[in-house]
Amino acid sequence: SVLNRVRRNITPSVPTSSDFDIPDFYRQTLNGKSFVCSDRFIGNKRMISFATDKQRETLFSSEWIFLDGTFDSCPA
Repeated sequence: SVLNRVRRNITPSVPTSSDFDIPDFYRQTLNGKSFVCSDRFIGNKRMISFATDKQRETLFSSEWIFLDGTFDSCPA
């Protein structure tokens, strides 16, 4: 569709390695608040998590936490 074509044209491609900079567009919310919660290397693997301060507050006050990941988009 036209919407998918436009989205592909403005979205950066998936990196092929873990050595990349996160564009400013993805580092903050639409109202300018920080969105990158953590950007760390564990050994040679990179782990990036995204959350607002409010989302982190909700997470840390929760009794249960369920996780999922986008592993198909991870660089090799």
